[in-house]
Amino acid sequence: MNPYDKLPPQRFWKAIAAAESEADIDFDCGRKFAFGSAERFAIAGSCFAQHLGRHLARRGGNILFTETRHPLVREDANHGYGTFSARFGNIYTARHLREL
Repeated sequence: MNPYDKLPPQRFWKAIAAAESEADIDFDCGRKFAFGSAERFAIAGSCFAQHLGRHLARRGGNILFTETRHPLVREDANHGYGTFSARFGNIYTARHLREL
């Protein structure tokens, strides 16, 4: 007995490679995790993080924003408020995120 005995066929390369077309492949591996409504998400990164944050917010996700618009900044001027959890701009490396 080994840890792979109880896995479904779609978890193995041989079964997927033998499929006639992509439509025959079951890519759904089930739910990995779930989030509660009280959990908060910090958004940092690049354009992918911006899109992810918008979609999470649309679906009821609680996005953490640590900076509010300064009273002297006009409402119609974006200046990066609401794009990420803080106004640090795009982050392309883990080292940069760690530094922040």
